[in-house]
Amino acid sequence: RQDNKRVRLGPDRVRGLELDDGLLVWSRPAGDDRTLYSLGIVHGVLHLFSEHAGAADGGRLLGIEPLTGAVVYERVFGAQEVSLSPVAAGQSLWSLRPEPDDQRRVVLEEIDAISGETAHRVILSEPTRELLGLPQDYAVNAALTRILSRLFVLGDCVVLAGDGMTESAD
Repeated sequence: RQDNKRVRLGPDRVRGLELDDGLLVWSRPAGDDRTLYSLGIVHGVLHLFSEHAGAADGGRLLGIEPLTGAVVYERVFGAQEVSLSPVAAGQSLWSLRPEPDDQRRVVLEEIDAISGETAHRVILSEPTRELLGLPQDYAVNAALTRILSRLFVLGDCVVLAGDGMTESAD
């Protein structure tokens, strides 16, 4: 029965198993010495992020139908748009990363959970970056990771929580 399956994720492979007897139903390798991260299930699609430090791309986002293992979508981020692992929040996936052409600008992107395509894209304003505690001269991945990990959706609002403005000790 299709409703009696579970998904098992390892760092290099994701598998669909029968719950009753553990029989392997489907399997998909990460490939190319990549590591897989589960972002969760949104709209019935299992979302995975795959990366490799030496890869020529900025990471891969993969949507899988969890009962059959069929690929719903695959999105490859370009090397110039190196992405942090997106997060699932609300009914979408969210990415926060420096703008490829200008590392001082930060892009918040809503990714459609069915197609993997960009639904909305916003460049954070300078006052917003300041409120989030992001440096003015460049985007720091550690700070972006902290902010993205705190992102949540409340109704129609996307909430970002950063480290806040810093005060000088003058």
